[in-house]
Amino acid sequence: MKSFLHSTLNQFRQLNRPARLFLMALFLDGLLFAGWNLFFNLYIISAGHSRDFLGLVNAAPSLSALLLGVPMGLLSDRMGRKRAMMTGFILANFAIMGMIFGRSEVVIMVSALILGATSQLYVLSQAPFMMKTSDDKTRDVLFSLSYGMFPLANTLGNFVAGYLPSTFTRWFGLATSASAYQAVLIFSVLSSFLVLVPIAFIREPKTAVGGTKAGSTEPRPSVWKVLLRPLTLKLSIPNLVIGLGAATLVPYFNVFFAERYKMSDASLGILFSVGALLTGIACIIGPRLVGNLGGNLGAT
Repeated sequence: MKSFLHSTLNQFRQLNRPARLFLMALFLDGLLFAGWNLFFNLYIISAGHSRDFLGLVNAAPSLSALLLGVPMGLLSDRMGRKRAMMTGFILANFAIMGMIFGRSEVVIMVSALILGATSQLYVLSQAPFMMKTSDDKTRDVLFSLSYGMFPLANTLGNFVAGYLPSTFTRWFGLATSASAYQAVLIFSVLSSFLVLVPIAFIREPKTAVGGTKAGSTEPRPSVWKVLLRPLTLKLSIPNLVIGLGAATLVPYFNVFFAERYKMSDASLGILFSVGALLTGIACIIGPRLVGNLGGNLGAT
């Protein structure tokens, strides 16, 4: 274990400054958004909305992301990765605020649709940015750390967020659980703007670390040609199958444990904290497994 940690730290030190700042942003994202992920479903239900509506709200961002994912990716190409990440993050946060303060179900649904599209601008810019700021030696560790950073930060974020509803209730004299959950959501979203600080300090390289020109003049293949390639379909089908199963289960864990086992907010935070810790560890182990299996992510 000691040698593994030492090896991981050595790999982290090999990353350049833009990559480290990006990982810092992901850590803040996972830490500060934990309250949103933990209590949004419970807020919707405690505010008097039906479970059917909750399902629609959770499905809306995925629907708009599916329909507008390709345009958002093309927009990211034109804007540049850093600017696209910042713009997408800001717009997504404003959409979330619309979901929190929306009084009618129509406003909440429209905000959820906007969230799906704008968050894609933020998320879809991340992988190309990491490709641009890494080489064959550092790419696998950068990608694995990027996937592990969010759940590892969630470990602390979920633990702290679990105590926030009762804390805000005492501080502000909130009368209902819906008000307490709403206060946690507002705090999470407003504090999450700190994610923009490390991104703002990133100097996006004009050329990729491996030497590839960022502004290559090679003709672009058509979007439809890329989408219909056999490799694209092979990569999409497993994600589709996993998504169909996960969508019926994962988003509603908090509702299930809160209602079936009457878990308190603090206990719910601890439970999700343990789950996030195990997920983060599994993601960071990735580079070691790649090395042992003889794989090279940077060579694909």
